[in-house]
Amino acid sequence: MYRNFFRALENQKEIKFLRANINYTTIYFKMRERVISKTLNLVMGELDQGRFCRCHRSFIVNFDHISEVDFKNNIIKIDSGEVIPISRRSRAFVRRFSKQYIMTL
Repeated sequence: MYRNFFRALENQKEIKFLRANINYTTIYFKMRERVISKTLNLVMGELDQGRFCRCHRSFIVNFDHISEVDFKNNIIKIDSGEVIPISRRSRAFVRRFSKQYIMTL
């Protein structure tokens, strides 16, 4: 089970975003999805903290795949068209994270 977990995370550049569903996490890659039996908190500990941002209680996004961050409507648009919500509680953190991410480019 742990081998599949780490295999799913080995190519983090391919991950667009992650979505929580109780004790499961769905990892959305460019061309596929994978469900693992780990909580979003456990998965977040294994991800690159300079690339991935927890924008909502149920979502982690990879800033490499973001096309737009709309703080007025509290959403993040992924380059493939998906729309991810930004929670009110996470809005300030996402704003700081996006500024730091842009500075590292």
